[in-house]
Amino acid sequence: MAAGKEIYQSVPSGKMTTLTEGGVWLSVKNDSSIEIVKAKLDKGVFPQGDACDYALFDEGKKKEGCLVELKGSDEEKALKQLEHTYIERLNEVPRLKTVSWKIGVVVVGGGNLQTAKWQEVLKKHRSTPLRFRQMGNNKTVAFSSLLS
Repeated sequence: MAAGKEIYQSVPSGKMTTLTEGGVWLSVKNDSSIEIVKAKLDKGVFPQGDACDYALFDEGKKKEGCLVELKGSDEEKALKQLEHTYIERLNEVPRLKTVSWKIGVVVVGGGNLQTAKWQEVLKKHRSTPLRFRQMGNNKTVAFSSLLS
Protein backbone atom coordinates (compact mmCIF):
# COMPACT_ATOMS: atom_id res chain seq x y z
CA MET A 1 0.00 0.00 0.00
CA ALA A 2 1.19 3.51 -0.76
CA ALA A 3 2.24 5.79 2.07
CA GLY A 4 -0.53 7.99 3.51
CA LYS A 5 0.80 11.21 2.04
CA GLU A 6 0.75 9.61 -1.41
CA ILE A 7 -2.89 8.53 -1.13
CA TYR A 8 -4.28 12.02 -0.41
CA GLN A 9 -2.42 15.00 -1.84
CA SER A 10 -3.42 18.63 -1.39
CA VAL A 11 -3.36 20.80 -4.48
CA PRO A 12 -3.28 24.51 -3.55
CA SER A 13 -5.18 27.11 -5.57
CA GLY A 14 -3.33 27.91 -8.80
CA LYS A 15 -1.18 24.75 -8.73
CA MET A 16 -1.13 21.72 -11.06
CA THR A 17 -1.32 18.03 -10.35
CA THR A 18 -0.93 15.07 -12.70
CA LEU A 19 -2.90 11.83 -12.63
CA THR A 20 -1.03 8.97 -14.25
CA GLU A 21 -1.50 5.25 -14.76
CA GLY A 22 0.17 2.95 -17.29
CA GLY A 23 1.34 5.67 -19.66
CA VAL A 24 -1.99 7.52 -19.67
CA TRP A 25 -2.12 10.88 -17.92
CA LEU A 26 -4.18 13.96 -17.24
CA SER A 27 -2.87 17.20 -15.75
CA VAL A 28 -5.32 19.28 -13.74
CA LYS A 29 -4.91 22.90 -12.70
CA ASN A 30 -6.64 23.94 -9.51
CA ASP A 31 -8.43 27.04 -10.77
CA SER A 32 -10.65 27.27 -7.69
CA SER A 33 -10.01 29.69 -4.86
CA ILE A 34 -9.59 26.84 -2.37
CA GLU A 35 -7.34 23.84 -2.06
CA ILE A 36 -8.49 20.64 -3.74
CA VAL A 37 -7.53 17.06 -2.94
CA LYS A 38 -6.18 14.39 -5.28
CA ALA A 39 -6.87 10.90 -3.94
CA LYS A 40 -5.32 7.75 -5.39
CA LEU A 41 -8.18 5.26 -5.08
CA ASP A 42 -7.16 2.03 -6.83
CA LYS A 43 -4.41 0.43 -4.70
CA GLY A 44 -4.36 3.53 -2.48
CA VAL A 45 -7.50 4.38 -0.51
CA PHE A 46 -8.67 0.91 -1.55
CA PRO A 47 -5.45 -1.15 -1.24
CA GLN A 48 -7.04 -4.30 -2.71
CA GLY A 49 -7.87 -2.42 -5.91
CA ASP A 50 -11.33 -2.77 -7.43
CA ALA A 51 -11.90 0.99 -7.83
CA CYS A 52 -11.31 3.72 -10.39
CA ASP A 53 -7.87 5.32 -10.41
CA TYR A 54 -8.39 8.77 -8.86
CA ALA A 55 -10.76 11.22 -7.24
CA LEU A 56 -10.40 15.00 -7.31
CA PHE A 57 -12.52 17.02 -4.90
CA ASP A 58 -12.75 20.11 -2.77
CA GLU A 59 -13.47 20.01 0.94
CA GLY A 60 -14.98 23.51 1.06
CA LYS A 61 -18.65 24.41 1.28
CA LYS A 62 -19.58 22.80 -2.06
CA LYS A 63 -17.66 19.55 -1.54
CA GLU A 64 -17.79 18.69 -5.24
CA GLY A 65 -15.68 16.17 -7.03
CA CYS A 66 -15.05 13.94 -10.01
CA LEU A 67 -13.84 10.38 -10.39
CA VAL A 68 -11.19 9.59 -12.99
CA GLU A 69 -10.29 6.34 -14.73
CA LEU A 70 -7.18 6.28 -16.93
CA LYS A 71 -7.49 3.56 -19.55
CA GLY A 72 -5.60 2.42 -22.63
CA SER A 73 -8.66 1.82 -24.77
CA ASP A 74 -11.42 -0.17 -23.03
CA GLU A 75 -14.09 2.47 -22.39
CA GLU A 76 -16.66 -0.14 -21.32
CA LYS A 77 -14.40 -1.43 -18.54
CA ALA A 78 -13.58 2.16 -17.52
CA LEU A 79 -17.26 3.04 -17.10
CA LYS A 80 -17.86 -0.14 -15.09
CA GLN A 81 -15.00 0.81 -12.76
CA LEU A 82 -16.36 4.34 -12.31
CA GLU A 83 -19.86 3.04 -11.57
CA HIS A 84 -18.60 0.39 -9.18
CA THR A 85 -16.53 2.97 -7.31
CA TYR A 86 -19.49 5.35 -7.08
CA ILE A 87 -22.09 2.75 -6.09
CA GLU A 88 -20.08 0.32 -3.96
CA ARG A 89 -16.89 1.92 -2.63
CA LEU A 90 -17.18 5.63 -1.79
CA ASN A 91 -19.52 5.13 1.17
CA GLU A 92 -16.82 3.02 2.86
CA VAL A 93 -14.66 6.11 3.45
CA PRO A 94 -16.01 8.95 5.61
CA ARG A 95 -13.87 11.56 3.86
CA LEU A 96 -15.24 10.54 0.44
CA LYS A 97 -18.89 9.83 1.26
CA THR A 98 -19.61 13.51 2.02
CA VAL A 99 -18.52 14.69 -1.45
CA SER A 100 -21.07 15.46 -4.16
CA TRP A 101 -19.68 13.41 -7.05
CA LYS A 102 -20.66 15.02 -10.36
CA ILE A 103 -18.61 13.55 -13.18
CA GLY A 104 -16.89 10.33 -14.12
CA VAL A 105 -14.00 11.06 -16.48
CA VAL A 106 -12.50 8.42 -18.75
CA VAL A 107 -9.07 9.36 -20.08
CA VAL A 108 -8.32 7.20 -23.09
CA GLY A 109 -4.72 6.54 -24.09
CA GLY A 110 -5.58 5.13 -27.49
CA GLY A 111 -8.49 5.27 -29.85
CA ASN A 112 -10.76 8.03 -31.04
CA LEU A 113 -12.80 10.33 -28.86
CA GLN A 114 -16.59 10.62 -29.10
CA THR A 115 -16.90 7.70 -31.47
CA ALA A 116 -20.06 5.74 -32.16
CA LYS A 117 -18.65 3.03 -29.89
CA TRP A 118 -18.37 5.53 -27.02
CA GLN A 119 -22.00 6.58 -27.55
CA GLU A 120 -23.12 2.94 -27.47
CA VAL A 121 -21.13 2.26 -24.31
CA LEU A 122 -22.65 5.33 -22.65
CA LYS A 123 -26.20 4.08 -23.31
CA LYS A 124 -25.47 0.97 -21.22
CA HIS A 125 -24.19 2.93 -18.22
CA ARG A 126 -26.89 5.10 -16.78
CA SER A 127 -27.29 3.45 -13.37
CA THR A 128 -25.74 6.35 -11.44
CA PRO A 129 -26.30 10.11 -11.37
CA LEU A 130 -22.72 10.55 -12.57
CA ARG A 131 -22.33 12.22 -15.92
CA PHE A 132 -19.59 10.66 -18.01
CA ARG A 133 -17.00 12.46 -20.08
CA GLN A 134 -14.29 11.06 -22.31
CA MET A 135 -10.93 12.82 -22.75
CA GLY A 136 -7.84 12.08 -24.75
CA ASN A 137 -4.46 11.27 -23.22
CA ASN A 138 -1.86 13.90 -22.32
CA LYS A 139 -4.29 16.76 -21.70
CA THR A 140 -4.20 19.68 -19.29
CA VAL A 141 -7.56 20.87 -17.97
CA ALA A 142 -8.91 23.14 -15.24
CA PHE A 143 -10.55 21.53 -12.19
CA SER A 144 -13.71 23.61 -12.74
CA SER A 145 -14.06 22.27 -16.31
CA LEU A 146 -14.11 18.71 -14.97
CA LEU A 147 -17.15 19.53 -12.85
CA SER A 148 -19.20 21.28 -15.51
